[in-house]
Amino acid sequence: MRAAFIDIDGTRTRYLYEGDAGDTLPLIHGFGLSADIWAHVLDPLAAHFSVYAPDILGHGFTDVKDPGADSAPLEMTRHHEGFMDAVGVERYAVLGSSLGGLLAPLIYAARPETIAVPTLFLSGRQDIRAPIEVIEENYRRVPGAALSVFEECGHLPEVEHPEKFVETVIEFLRR
Repeated sequence: MRAAFIDIDGTRTRYLYEGDAGDTLPLIHGFGLSADIWAHVLDPLAAHFSVYAPDILGHGFTDVKDPGADSAPLEMTRHHEGFMDAVGVERYAVLGSSLGGLLAPLIYAARPETIAVPTLFLSGRQDIRAPIEVIEENYRRVPGAALSVFEECGHLPEVEHPEKFVETVIEFLRR
């Protein structure tokens, strides 16, 4: 895993990256975290994908930017679009955790032509921040989506069960 900084519209942005195996997979972390949350899964995923994990606006080592009249998630979405443009990626899947899971559909809505569409809802059954009933209800609303529920797992399956997380993501994206 390597780290670098890049300027996105005047915002110094740190990102982790690795791999050059085929499709591109950006990893988008949750609120109050940084790209470091992906440390246990980035390299294993990079054996199958070109993986980028930027620190979202105001998180980790990425500068804060006032969203102005827009909401912070919309500004984070624009920042992500700028990031993908800056690293030269035109088409990709998106993997988001927590807040990153909220940003993923916003990224798709902003640029549907660039995003691979399949949707996987992956959740821990004991997640108190996103109860499984809510995850299951949202899953039923998305045609063609898949659902994977990890037992004995809370809000961060990528940290709590990294090997199973990697296997599940790879299996889903390769179908």
